[in-house]
This record gives sequence, C-alpha cells and structure tokens, in this order.
Amino acid sequence: MDETSGGEKKKTDGEVRRAYKRRTAKGIALCRMGRWGTGPEIKAKIVDVSQDGAAVIVSKPMTIGEEFEMELCGQFSRKGVRTRAVVRNVREEETKEWFIGCQFEKRLGYDTLSQLSR
Repeated sequence: MDETSGGEKKKTDGEVRRAYKRRTAKGIALCRMGRWGTGPEIKAKIVDVSQDGAAVIVSKPMTIGEEFEMELCGQFSRKGVRTRAVVRNVREEETKEWFIGCQFEKRLGYDTLSQLSR
C-alpha cells in the first residue's frame, strides 16, 4: 500500500482508500485565493466533505498545490466555517466547470462536519 497526498491511501490494485470517510453535503463555499485569503474570491458548490478535506465545483480552474482560505456554509447552517486549504485534485467537467479536491490545514471537528453534511 502506497501513501498519496490528501490523506488518501492507494492500494497496489489502484483502489483509493481515504483516511476519513467523505459525507455528501449540499451548500456553498467561498474560496479566497492565497495563503491568507487576500486574493480573488471564487464561489463553489460543495459536493462532499470529510474531517480533512472537501470536494467542490468551481467555475474557474485552480492549480494543484495552490493554497486558499475556504468558508463552508452547509445547506441548513446559519454560520460558515473558515479554514485554510490546499488544492490536491483538479478535474475539468463536461459543463466547463472544475471539480476541485482540497485538503484542510486542520481537521474539522465532528460537530462541524455534522452541520455541513445534513
């Protein structure tokens, strides 16, 4: 078994196992580009979330390794959760949007994760 970036473990047969289970989530995220979130803002749709990362759909491409500040707001959340993240996966969709997989700098707590994945 080989270790890969983003908390994933890749078995020799190509199957990817994650360190933390991803949960389906609905909501929006605001991605503020740059290490300290001082760059341009990109709105995103949350696809799924785990304790150490999230998958989002954005309208502009991002670069693997790019750092940004992310504010996640679940569908039924009143208050957003801010965290720093780094891009680990980028894939262009047929809709001309981009699927972005990112890893959080610090893990989310269970209560926060539950609020985002309702």
